[in-house]
Amino acid sequence: MFDIYSKRQKKIVEDGKTILNKYDKIPHTLRVQVSCIWRDAIGPFGYSGAGIGRSPNPSNKYWADVRNTLCCEYGKTALVDTGYNYADECHKILLDQKDIDQVLDIIECTFMFIDTEIRKLTPTLKRSHNIKLSPDEAIDELNKRFLEHHVGYQYIEGKILRMNSEYMHQEVHTNTVHLLNTNQYKGALEEFIDAHNHFKKGQYKDSMVDALKSFESTMKAICQENKWEEPDSKNCKKLIQVCFDNGLIPPYLNSEFSSLRVTLESGLPTVRNQNGGHGQGKNTVEVPDYLARYALNLAGSNIILLIEANQSKK
Repeated sequence: MFDIYSKRQKKIVEDGKTILNKYDKIPHTLRVQVSCIWRDAIGPFGYSGAGIGRSPNPSNKYWADVRNTLCCEYGKTALVDTGYNYADECHKILLDQKDIDQVLDIIECTFMFIDTEIRKLTPTLKRSHNIKLSPDEAIDELNKRFLEHHVGYQYIEGKILRMNSEYMHQEVHTNTVHLLNTNQYKGALEEFIDAHNHFKKGQYKDSMVDALKSFESTMKAICQENKWEEPDSKNCKKLIQVCFDNGLIPPYLNSEFSSLRVTLESGLPTVRNQNGGHGQGKNTVEVPDYLARYALNLAGSNIILLIEANQSKK
């Protein structure tokens, strides 16, 4: 990806304005860019050689798998009536389909194969498939293209997920997911996504509980990576103390981060404990959406700080 002149001009025009995510439109430019990623991450469909020596390209199998998977799900014998081959059918859905859900289906399905089947190929096989992008590079570029066009979706852990900018600032949410998307933080990522999904369904107490779990799991992963002694009771406050005791945030910044420490120790845990994590007593506790939104923002911001602080120590 290149920061070309027209993109820089667009940033200047948009500066100071709130650019909302789009969910009901996928621009043609973005569709073509996804097609380019397919070309470099899956390889072309076709044949090499001539006559009796003519043989199918190795990537043909993956295009057939993607096409046949969706045909089975749709209950159809072909994705389109005018496709020349399996890859062409996939490209016609991507480039011409007006139904946004089906466009997202084909993007999700292709990247699922990239993420799983293509990932298994050896370097030699990748060269024979004419593959130029690794699965991680392809997924990263896809997600950046979504952001570039303000299209509110991301590919995460095998699924296309809707990123709802109404509950979380785009930068916080995207950076949190990006930083958590490693094996080290797999549990924390799943909990953060669960918190996201609960919020979308209006399950605000469950959303807050999973937000805190994600925050706690991040700290546990950092403690385990650094072989720090973990507290017997791995509650949020004690895990925070371990992180501070081991200089996750530099000692010379203690005074500057005193207010941050109060937020880490009391902000998210208190919100969760008082409104989501314990018994309700005689009266049902109703959690308003703005409080759950605050908990998600706070969890995301804290997770970003802790992971980036941990990275800076290496």
